[in-house]
Amino acid sequence: MLVNKENLNGRYELSEIHKQGLEKMIRVRGGVQALRGVFRRVVTWSDFCYANVWSCQPSFPRLLPRPSMYTCQEIDSTLLRPDHLFGNSSPVVTIFHALRNLSQSLSSPHIASLNRMEASNTIYNLEYDLLSLNKPPPTSPEPLTCTYFVEEVPLKIAAHIYLWLAIRELPPTSELVYRLVQRLHGSLIGMLPGWWTSSREKQVWLLWILFIGGIAAAGRAERLWFVGEIVGICKTVGIWDKEALGGCLKDVLWQDAFCSEKLDLLWQEMVLSSDIGGNNWITQ
Repeated sequence: MLVNKENLNGRYELSEIHKQGLEKMIRVRGGVQALRGVFRRVVTWSDFCYANVWSCQPSFPRLLPRPSMYTCQEIDSTLLRPDHLFGNSSPVVTIFHALRNLSQSLSSPHIASLNRMEASNTIYNLEYDLLSLNKPPPTSPEPLTCTYFVEEVPLKIAAHIYLWLAIRELPPTSELVYRLVQRLHGSLIGMLPGWWTSSREKQVWLLWILFIGGIAAAGRAERLWFVGEIVGICKTVGIWDKEALGGCLKDVLWQDAFCSEKLDLLWQEMVLSSDIGGNNWITQ
């Protein structure tokens, strides 16, 4: 609990001290596999929070096998395919496949038939898989290894923010969320324009990445940067109204209950931006 409290409040150095103590206690008890119930969930979340703060892989081994949402056919097969960007071997492909199925399962038409245990296991595995793309933790004797393209980093971070805000429903004001916002912003600064703007399909993916970053950066200085980049991409690809932008975002990943209101607010800021041509923007 102390690890989580310090992480959520942004006191990361204190969380590191508590995390070291937690790891020693868990080893004495026979490892994280020996834990049960609420304590096991608290320890797992502490491990995930710590890994996010320090951008490293989880310290404890995976506890649950990947559920069928990872392997079953996507509920909506019309969406843009991440393997077109990075190939079938990319770990981001599997993560997006499960994240899309989970989002669809949580939407109104499918919620009645949702297997809540499977959904919970999917959330756990998505978090674990996303964190496994980070560097190994310093204390890990057998670090996980994973190779992926540097261009995948912004998409990986945006997917993690989406998991936290849209699925886990963490407050966007959390210092943990802001840590990811800063990381996403930093990963894009040196990359744009470039690979992500080299084709329309990549630009649509980039719009989604920027949209998620803009949502998470509400009330932060980075919000203006994300809004400005979205405006620039919209002008480049010929998007002149909110519905067209929403249609592009839905081609990547969308949960209506979460995204619709956020798009309304973001669009208002886009219209008010000094980079946008006033009424011409809305009516073109």
